[in-house]
Amino acid sequence: MIEFAFATKGVIFNENNEVLLLMKSESEDINPNSVDIPGGRLEYKEKPEEGLVREIKEEVGINITIIAPSRIWTMVKEEKEFQLVGATFLCIAKSGQKIVLSDEHASAVWTPITDIAKKDFPEWIKAEVESADTIRKVLT
Repeated sequence: MIEFAFATKGVIFNENNEVLLLMKSESEDINPNSVDIPGGRLEYKEKPEEGLVREIKEEVGINITIIAPSRIWTMVKEEKEFQLVGATFLCIAKSGQKIVLSDEHASAVWTPITDIAKKDFPEWIKAEVESADTIRKVLT
C-alpha cells in the first residue's frame, strides 16, 4: 500500500551563530546513524508550525521561535512505496536551554555555520543550512 506523509524540519540557530545538528540512532527506520536536523511527521489536524514545535520539544527538549519557511522538499522510498513531503523552517533557539535528547537520536552538537559548508556533511544538510542562513541574514 502506498503511504504518503507530510513532515517539518527546523534549522535551529543559537546566539553563537551555530546550528543544531543531530546524529540519528542506529534503531531509526529511515537513514539510521546519519546526520539530521530536528523535525518529524505531522499528526492528524496539526498545523506545520505546531508540529515542528512539538517535534523539536520531543526530540531535543528546547523551545524555539519559528522565523520563516526556508525550503520545501520531498523524499521517496520506492521499495517501501513511501513518499514524504516536507517543509523546513528557519528557527532560533531561546537562550540558556539544555539539550535533552529523545531515543531517536544518539547525539546533538551546536555546529558553527562556517564549519558546515567546509566539512563532510551530507549535501542536503548543507543545502538546508545555506537556505535558512540566507533567509536569516535578510530577516533578523
